[in-house]
Amino acid sequence: MDTNQKCGIFISSLDDYSDLWDPFFSIFFRYWPDCPYPVYLMSNSKRYNHDRVTTVNVGGGKVWGTNVKKAMAQIPTPYILFLLEDIFLCERVDTARIQQIIDYVTKEDAACVYLVPDPYPNEEYPNTIGLSAIKKGTKYRLSLRPAIWNKKVFDELIIAGESPWDMEVDGTLRSDKIDAPFLGVKKPAIRFHAGIRRGEWLFDSVQLLKKEGIKVDLSKRNINYESKLKLILDNLRKKSFARRIKKIPVVNKGLSWLVWKMCELKVNVPLNALRKSFKKK
Repeated sequence: MDTNQKCGIFISSLDDYSDLWDPFFSIFFRYWPDCPYPVYLMSNSKRYNHDRVTTVNVGGGKVWGTNVKKAMAQIPTPYILFLLEDIFLCERVDTARIQQIIDYVTKEDAACVYLVPDPYPNEEYPNTIGLSAIKKGTKYRLSLRPAIWNKKVFDELIIAGESPWDMEVDGTLRSDKIDAPFLGVKKPAIRFHAGIRRGEWLFDSVQLLKKEGIKVDLSKRNINYESKLKLILDNLRKKSFARRIKKIPVVNKGLSWLVWKMCELKVNVPLNALRKSFKKK
């Protein structure tokens, strides 16, 4: 088998997230222009028109586990590089590094190799390419972070009818019964921004895509401003001046109350309404 036909890029999606496909593939091929692997996009019934992308339709259901199993049955490669549709690359992908990992997975008959250190590898494993193992019993040992998977193992771990969140929890327990090693990189093999949380755009990802000159359709879903506000407040809390203020008991108590109240602010609805009103003008 051609080395490039051992592994396919598998993007998990559904029709409800088709507004992400243009941004996803625009930045994917920008930062991985020499990607030598076949690219498969899972969807319900919609098709994505791109000469380097094969759409895999799975029907009208929205149950993640069922859809993924249907999609993988249509993908001919024995290994997959698994991505969610909101993984937006932000640095050039080193194809030689990815191929090195694929070659190692196939040689060692590993279950998977996570391409980012999350879950963090916590057990030494003999190799010369910067990998470590993830011990049985580790929380979120089965994760939907970008990873190269033995497709057969991945299929065995997924139960039809499961949500992705249930799969990470219950699938982690099932992973303990698999003898093939679960491996992960110590340093990221790819770098990216996650774009969506609870069905809404993350503020930083919208800014990243706009900076890249990539159009984002904000008519389909709102921007999650609240997560950005909490991140800003958390970063301020960690600043040296904030740590000094905390040493004053009365001020510390008042500051903690203020930060807590600000974190509870429900700003998504008014800020999105304001954004849309400015757009109309």
